[in-house]
Formats: sequence, C-alpha cells, structure tokens
Amino acid sequence: MSKEELKIFVIKAMKSAQKEKKLPSFNIPEIFIGVPERENHGDYSTNIAILIGKKLKKNPMEVAEILVEHLKNIRTEDLLFEAKDPGFINFWLSEKALLNSLQEILKEKNKYGSGKEKKTLVIDYSAPNIAKSFGVGHLRSTIIGQAIYNIYKFLGWKCVGDNHLGDWGTQFGKLIVAIKKWSKENLNDLTVESLEELYVKFHKESEKDDSLLKEARSWFKKLEEGD
Repeated sequence: MSKEELKIFVIKAMKSAQKEKKLPSFNIPEIFIGVPERENHGDYSTNIAILIGKKLKKNPMEVAEILVEHLKNIRTEDLLFEAKDPGFINFWLSEKALLNSLQEILKEKNKYGSGKEKKTLVIDYSAPNIAKSFGVGHLRSTIIGQAIYNIYKFLGWKCVGDNHLGDWGTQFGKLIVAIKKWSKENLNDLTVESLEELYVKFHKESEKDDSLLKEARSWFKKLEEGD
C-alpha cells in the first residue's frame, strides 16, 4: 500500500465527516504521509488533523478521532489506525498487506512504484561546442540531464531529451580550409585531436594571411546552403 493510497483514504474520511456535519466545509490542505521514527508509532503517520485543527481552531485530537472513526467506515481490511496525541493519525499495515505488496513488486519488477503523470518535460542536455573536445563539464551535465530524464520518465511523464549542438558557425569553414591545405590524413582517419591541431594552425596562419578567413566564410556559406 502506497502513501498515495493512504492520502486517498484520508481525503475520503474528511469528505465523509463533512457530509455528516462532523467537520465543517473547508478546502482540504496538502496531506503529508510520513514514516515515524519509532516503530510503535506505526508504519506511516500523518499530522493532517493538527493542520485542520489549527485551520478550524479546533482541538487536533478531536479532529484525529473523527477522521479515524470515518476511516474505519471506509477501510478496515489490511490496515489499522489510531489517533495519537497531540493529533497524529498512525497507520499499521497488516502482514497480508505487506505480502500483497511483495507480490506486486515481484510482478511489476522494475516498473514497481512508477507513476502515470500525463505531462511533457523537455530536458536540455549539455549542448557542447562540437568544434572542440568534449570536456568533463559536458559529461557531468549530460549525466545530470539523463538522471532527470530517467526519474521523470519513471514517474510517467513524456520526456523529450534535447542535446543542442552549440556554436554552429564559421569554425567549420575554418576546419575545411585547414583540412584541405594541411591535413595529411584521410578524412576517415581524422580524430578530434588532429582537428584541434588543424584548427590552431589555421588561426596562426590566418594572422599572417587574411584571405584564409574569407575562404573559411565561403566554405561555411556552402554548408549553410546545404552543400
């Protein structure tokens, strides 16, 4: 049994109490289901009665007892609960409920606990400059991006990963000029390291020869035009 299921039971108990005029009508606050530090305080616990008590200026224990009374009408199988001073509601799962959860885990395997959130999330990855070597900073942010992607996908979101290739520009024209003029390797044998060496050489040579920049722009214009 999940925390979300317990939240639903508590909400039903509140609505039932309101319907029977045991509690006045009010906007239901966010319900937090936690795991108590002490085992004798239950498998789960919630302080919702304390929050409602403050909201209604009513004794929290009285609110907790009302909710427990209505919880009994909604759910008794596999679940025990009690009102505990100063206004907590503690829950215990039965052995049967724990065994049912174990069977569910074995059945669903890696999908157990996944969500059904119907939203879309776009993850922007590291967006490296592809004219330079891939650095450890790019790797770190790519891993973070993938982790976010995996978590939200598990929660049921439709995830779209986008790794924008940054700095598309004249540097590719410069590389073409450098390859044509100074590379002694076949295109298939070029490495990132050798391309960087050619790129550095281009800049050194272009300081002495302005025509190289003009030639690089010409080559990049062809790339832009889809050549």
